[in-house]
Amino acid sequence: MGLIRRGLFALFALAALTAMPTVAEGHGGRDNVLLRAADALQAKDYAKAAPLLEKGCDMGSAAACGELGALYHDGSGVQKDDTRSATLFSKACDLGLALGCTNAGWANESGIGTAKDETRASDLYTKACDANEMRGCYNLAGLYMDGRGVAQDQKRAAKLYDKTCAHDPKMGCLSLAGLLVIGKDVPSDIVKAKTLYVQACDSGQFAGCYAIGQLYGRGLGVIRDDALAAQFYTKACDGGLAMACSDLGVLKAEGKGLAYDQARAVDLFRKACDLGEQTACANLGKAYADGSGLPRDYARAVELGTKACDTSAAYGCVLLGRLYSLGQGVPQDKSRALALYAKACDGGELQGCVNQAVFYAAGTTVPRDPARAATLYTRACDGGVILGCYNLGVAYAKGLGVAIDWKKAADLFVKACNNGEMHGCYNLGIIYQNGEGVTRSEVEANALYDRACAAGLADACFNAATLTTDRDAIIALLRRALKADPGFTKARTALVKMGVKA
Repeated sequence: MGLIRRGLFALFALAALTAMPTVAEGHGGRDNVLLRAADALQAKDYAKAAPLLEKGCDMGSAAACGELGALYHDGSGVQKDDTRSATLFSKACDLGLALGCTNAGWANESGIGTAKDETRASDLYTKACDANEMRGCYNLAGLYMDGRGVAQDQKRAAKLYDKTCAHDPKMGCLSLAGLLVIGKDVPSDIVKAKTLYVQACDSGQFAGCYAIGQLYGRGLGVIRDDALAAQFYTKACDGGLAMACSDLGVLKAEGKGLAYDQARAVDLFRKACDLGEQTACANLGKAYADGSGLPRDYARAVELGTKACDTSAAYGCVLLGRLYSLGQGVPQDKSRALALYAKACDGGELQGCVNQAVFYAAGTTVPRDPARAATLYTRACDGGVILGCYNLGVAYAKGLGVAIDWKKAADLFVKACNNGEMHGCYNLGIIYQNGEGVTRSEVEANALYDRACAAGLADACFNAATLTTDRDAIIALLRRALKADPGFTKARTALVKMGVKA
């Protein structure tokens, strides 16, 4: 939280200005000056208020110094002068105005109007907070969170956020909830965090609505529920929160929690992109690249991907890497693609890690390095990217960059299969059929093949056919294999041998 702006500052300053006891000091006395200044501020006649506040400040009024500092900061009725503003806030603080200490702290923290000094800022925020000026407490918590000007202490930050939250639900509650979700230096308490998010959401803080959506969308301390996540994203998106519109668009595009609607997803990505959410711009770019929900336009995809990638939206680098890899909208350049995938991975976009690993596994534009690929797959899998888990399972099954370990391979294929990666189901079926790392079970293998076959995986249909002696079932499975892949020679040959028309 930065400087308390003039509008809000004025409410506090006016209360101080008009609450002073009347003292007979004559027409030019301090009370008279402060009352005239208050009237001018109320009328928004800042040019008239400024000299009166100057006089009041010289007479020792902390509130007048603070108000005058706000005028100099905003350039209202006076020439904007950040140095003068910072000096006045400091004087107001010295005279006992806690809000002046908060604003002086902000000036020192930001280095606006005075030399940047976060240690000094922490002292000023502490003074303000000790006087129960909650914005001072909130800003001080931010310093403790980051370890700026003070030793990093998230427990102390949590206490300060708790104090501000208790005073004003719109201040500190969201930050406290975030610490309780992470549970790093503060004990995790998802139940309390959710309560705080709901409280924030109900009070019109759309970031709270979005945060609840994140809990349900990721299954953090609650049962994952994409439909509930979508409800909260919708409320936050309607409130103008770009990230919520972006995530709601993803649910629409994937048909999770909502009916699949790519056209609506595109509208949401465009809205979020227009609001400045660059990941949404990248998703919009992907829609242009795929021709999904709007006409295909590689040039527009490149433009959106480039902007997103250049502004640290890592998924934009993934999109741009794909376009360079395939030569869509740009000259094909595999080396450039790999660099973009690496940038995405370093930026925390784990799909970039998977794509980077594929290049190292295949030796595309770089020396083949299966061990590095396995490391990247592991990172992606640990972060929840299912394709990373599947590819890592293949690495353990084949000994690519890691020692062969059928048990680990099976566990990874289970994870992939349970998350909709049908090749994981198929490979797990093979493991059960052969009894590698698991107890051999053709029943289990057949169930896995059936699941993958139903999803259109031709090899799975063929393998399922090898596990039954029922002629009609074999024929049906081989025909399903051909329907999934008309060029599947093994299935066609098997039907011919059975004397059956393919």
